[in-house]
Amino acid sequence: MVLCPPIETYAINTYQQPARLFITGGRILKSAENTTQGDPLAMVIYAISLQPLITRLGFSSDAKQCWYADDASGSRFLEAIK
Repeated sequence: MVLCPPIETYAINTYQQPARLFITGGRILKSAENTTQGDPLAMVIYAISLQPLITRLGFSSDAKQCWYADDASGSRFLEAIK
């Protein structure tokens, strides 16, 4: 399932090969998992990957959700007992 078609082609072309990370001594480390530090799409990919979780939680619970860039919380308001 593609959640964001405009980014799909860019992401496939960018991440189909491991990223080359240059380390001390002129060596290269190949990173084939996740985005790397400084990647302009890191936050976008994080947000898109969380969307299925947010949707699922919304269907399975009546708790109010509050999502930030790197944090989330939920609360359920109880009716006052009369």
